[in-house]
Amino acid sequence: MAALEDARVPLKAALEDARVPLKYYVSPRETAQERVGGALDELAKRHALLEVERVSEPGDADLIWLNTPSKAAKAACRDCAHYNHVAGARAALEDKCRMGELQRRMGERTLRSETFADRGALRAWVAKHGPALDGGWVVKDATANSGVGLWFAASPGDLAALAASDAVDARGEVVLQQYLERPMLWRGRKLQFRVYAVWQGRSCFLYAGAMAQVCAAPYAAPVAGEALAGTAHVTNVSVNKDADEAAGGAFVPERPILDLAAAHPAQFAAMKRVLRSLSRACAPGLAPAAAGRNRFELVGVDFLCDDDAADPHAWLVECNCPPNSAGSAAEGPIEAFHHALMVDVLDRFVVGGSARGRWVAVDAGAPDVGPKAFSERFGPSLFWSKFDKASQRVAAAAYGGRKDAPPPAASTAVAARARKRFALYASTHGSSFDGSWAFFENAGGSQVPAAVADACAGALNARWRDELGAAAKESARAFAAAFLGASGPCFFAANASTALDTVARALDGPWLDGGAIVVCDASHEANVVPWLRLAAGRELRTWRVDGAAGAPDLAALDGLLDDAVRVVAVPHASNVTGDVYDAATVVAKVRASCPGALVIVDGVAYAPHRRADAAGLEADCYVCAFHKAFGPHLAAAALSSRLIDRVARFPAPGAGARALEVGTVSAEACAGVAALRSYVEAAAADSRPCDALDDALDAFYEGVALAEAAPLARLLAFLDAAPRATVLRGAGAVDKLPTVAFSHANLAPAAVVAEARHHKIALRCGDFLSPRLLDAVLPADARPAGVVRVSLAHYNTVAEVDRLCAALERMEKW
Repeated sequence: MAALEDARVPLKAALEDARVPLKYYVSPRETAQERVGGALDELAKRHALLEVERVSEPGDADLIWLNTPSKAAKAACRDCAHYNHVAGARAALEDKCRMGELQRRMGERTLRSETFADRGALRAWVAKHGPALDGGWVVKDATANSGVGLWFAASPGDLAALAASDAVDARGEVVLQQYLERPMLWRGRKLQFRVYAVWQGRSCFLYAGAMAQVCAAPYAAPVAGEALAGTAHVTNVSVNKDADEAAGGAFVPERPILDLAAAHPAQFAAMKRVLRSLSRACAPGLAPAAAGRNRFELVGVDFLCDDDAADPHAWLVECNCPPNSAGSAAEGPIEAFHHALMVDVLDRFVVGGSARGRWVAVDAGAPDVGPKAFSERFGPSLFWSKFDKASQRVAAAAYGGRKDAPPPAASTAVAARARKRFALYASTHGSSFDGSWAFFENAGGSQVPAAVADACAGALNARWRDELGAAAKESARAFAAAFLGASGPCFFAANASTALDTVARALDGPWLDGGAIVVCDASHEANVVPWLRLAAGRELRTWRVDGAAGAPDLAALDGLLDDAVRVVAVPHASNVTGDVYDAATVVAKVRASCPGALVIVDGVAYAPHRRADAAGLEADCYVCAFHKAFGPHLAAAALSSRLIDRVARFPAPGAGARALEVGTVSAEACAGVAALRSYVEAAAADSRPCDALDDALDAFYEGVALAEAAPLARLLAFLDAAPRATVLRGAGAVDKLPTVAFSHANLAPAAVVAEARHHKIALRCGDFLSPRLLDAVLPADARPAGVVRVSLAHYNTVAEVDRLCAALERMEKW
């Protein structure tokens, strides 16, 4: 028995040297006893030195095969060398009620699945969401099998009628799943592929053969108001075998495919890709492989393929652990296929023989989900239910444990309303970049409401500079002042960098001579470089980022402030980490220590997410960039009277900030900024009536904060639970915006971005023109690559964040 002491070593190697006994146990109550026994007998014939013996007690067995795990055999199963179950696999893969969650983690296009505790919950959900649904739907009894416990609805109206009736007699939980209306057909009949996969620990292997399951009756697309016949729409063998017998046995509902890749290469490739995503998604819920213990799980995975022959998509329907090993015929090709499948399972995963060529690893390598993986953050969470609860605990922690945290549905409702007003989300087809993408690069430039885009186009289509152009500029100035919370004048510039550079150049003069300028390492270069140039021949003081704290220390600022200070340039929020700094306290310190100094605040990262209040903050210059706040490419700066008095360029006091505008301001950009007001007011009206723009801006930003809360919490929960990911955070932040930067111990930022874009998720990596911040918080060898930045806006959804999490989690070294 020495060869069986380490189950990681295939028996094949031992069989070449000496006889190896293999004692196996199958419960006499199991339907698989003849299937397993027959397969092992054939393997004994192939390998002359293999001695197979069936034993009556599981404790005496080297191999235990149980279709249904038994508590009585629990200890024996734990200690035996080979066992046909992976802890957690049945809960993760077979539970129909987990399918929706599993699909969301996969990040693939899937047939939408929703789970309900009972018929009443289904009825309430359909009553609420039914008007937004389309197409056909299937209601499943979560505990039923063999084609029973299924109810079809050809349209949302039929679904509403079905849910309101007593026809759905499920015994407990029910599942609602979207119906594929254009499936692949075989001779006019609906076709489903059952492929076979084996999980060995967390590694997944796909079998070369498959079983095509077809309906007995010809297929016809569902028609609203008409009943759907099971024999035309349910591919389950039991349903169609009964129809076959009633018809005199003329139809065979199963068709063995010995080599699926050769017979249907495009479909095989599509199913392999989805299976890879499935493997990644469920890996955290499965027990990893252990030395001396061979654990494997045979799973029947059901797929429907659509009728696009050129580029078919494989739609995951459900998984069966283990699949039925008895076909629709006791002899002939169907029986031969099931027998060969069992032989190849045992040959590959127990004996290690020649059947290896019949199995394909769905990943290039085994999923790299180490001992400190996501599901094990809270201990040995091997089962899906524990994994799900752990995820919820992490998500709760992301809200700071607040019991009043908004639910994801509240965030999604605001985002859904917003998306209807953005041109990008009006269509999901026809462009290389459209609403099918999850766009998480908003800190680099946000999407634009359709009203803004139309206004810009209108200004270009009908240009009259001194009439229409002048009117657009005045409207834009009025809105910009309100948007910035300014009490004084504003001026426009092409971008924030230009605006800040213009202010710095305007302040250059004798007033600065002999004085000091304070800059902050947490700033974007736009609020550093102009002041560095201005400091030539003058004193420059730097408010450093504390590398351990990840943020500038307020206490350290005190030592930089005295009567010599003329300018203090600081960020309101980080464009990299999303940390909001205590700008109010900074201004108060400056006013107390150096009353004559000017405070320049970069609000570019802050303004898209929280309402700016330049006057309340008492900032002397507050800058925003509308192209990062849902508008066209244009920046605005609000100036205080104190700053204006220092600018020699103004011909006289009160001349206005327009003197700082170089050349002609873009009329079409101003038209877009003016139109942004209509978007703000429409979005505000979704939550409450607003009589004035000031009230509308308050309501708008309340909605923005609500929309961003749940997606940000979901993202932070995922990243915080990933042991190799490090989220950049600063101590002392007074708020957290939905901009998140992280690094990974095993993956280069560029690799993460490339993988995300492969899944139509837009991210960026780098230093984002904040190199001094990253120099302070990153190790020296990591600085050139920078960090990955995920920046959300109020139109991003929890579902989009889930897509990103699924894409990251299935990266091999994640």
